[in-house]
Amino acid sequence: MGWRELQRIHRQSQGRIGNYSKPTLYGSLELEGVEDDSFVKKKGPKNMNKRTMFMIGAVSAALLTSAGAVDAKPTSHSVYVDGKQVNCAAYAINGNNYFKLRDLAAMVNGTEKQFEVTWNENQKAINLLSNKPYTTVGGEMGAVPAGAKDAKVTSSVIYKDGKKENYAAYNINENNYFKLRDIAEAFNIGVKWDATNQRVDVLTNVGYGKEDTGNTTEPEKPSEPTTPTTPSNPSNSTSNADSDGWTILRDYRQTGDSGIRSANMGGSSSLKCYYYPSYGKYSAQYQNLLDTCGEEIITRTIKYYTFCSQTGEEDNLSGFPVEIDVVDDRVSPNRWWNATTVYIDAGLGEFQLKMPKSIYDKIQSGEQVLTVAGTAIETTSQRTVIDGNTYEILGSRITASDVRESNSTRMGIRLDLCR
Repeated sequence: MGWRELQRIHRQSQGRIGNYSKPTLYGSLELEGVEDDSFVKKKGPKNMNKRTMFMIGAVSAALLTSAGAVDAKPTSHSVYVDGKQVNCAAYAINGNNYFKLRDLAAMVNGTEKQFEVTWNENQKAINLLSNKPYTTVGGEMGAVPAGAKDAKVTSSVIYKDGKKENYAAYNINENNYFKLRDIAEAFNIGVKWDATNQRVDVLTNVGYGKEDTGNTTEPEKPSEPTTPTTPSNPSNSTSNADSDGWTILRDYRQTGDSGIRSANMGGSSSLKCYYYPSYGKYSAQYQNLLDTCGEEIITRTIKYYTFCSQTGEEDNLSGFPVEIDVVDDRVSPNRWWNATTVYIDAGLGEFQLKMPKSIYDKIQSGEQVLTVAGTAIETTSQRTVIDGNTYEILGSRITASDVRESNSTRMGIRLDLCR
């Protein structure tokens, strides 16, 4: 229904509908000269005939339809995939979490629940293909811009393995966002919700609806990465024990690096840990990539600031470790892997990072290749205590503007207050 038709209806109602304006973001109808809803509730039946009341409903419905958008707010929930925290684009819409479709595919890529996403331009259709490795297109796992956004129901047709589906989906800033549980159910992926900690767990080791049998910590014996050549440092065995008898689940250290031991990832009678590289050192796998890639090695100074959007704190949160993670098949196929560990000793600071030119070029093209994330050094849940308050370290992606040679931007490391 167009505006000319709305004007005609308004004239035919002899002004009883009231003056109206063009639809707002929420499709509201402004009724001038009407003090409250008693006009409709009390006086309507006496002063308006059925046709007029019908026209009021028609106008209101038309305005709501013409607005066509709902409110989407960035979700404040932390997200973990098989126990590993990830940064991804997600919005809360009508009480449900909606994730960028390509982020969901990237999250489970390399697992038995992986799926491919393709776009058919001629049919204006999204195709989801089970058990196919996901092909990155750039922009995956990026941070969500602050503030609420308009979300419109997607007009694209959706197929899963050739069958047309009817998933709830919205388009926000030219990206399609799907209800997490719809995609999880479609590909038999476990999803757990922890209301106390406001945490979402995506589990690839269990099926949908069987989450209580799933493990929300990373597996004790993950498959070990392969490297293109024999590394100069020993592989990271998951069956070693340190001098204190702690079982080492994952060891990122180079030979000769005493490293940093994580918090206990086992029980009181079964001490288990990760070993991170010492501050200022690279992991064995990443150092091997730098040594053997045969490419130009680029060194950049990464500037950062810390912030908490809930409290408004900025530039003053410090005293906690983070890890710089990299996704590169030469380091560890199909998953994020530690490149180095950095101690955030000031709310406003910087650190140096080396990278092969191929990684630098990917970042410049918009791919998410390097990210800052919390560690399990202080707690297994990537949390830290600052001035008596507990914060969850959500980190940030490292973008093209953060690594450019001149006039680089200052990356924001996000922390959320745990209430």
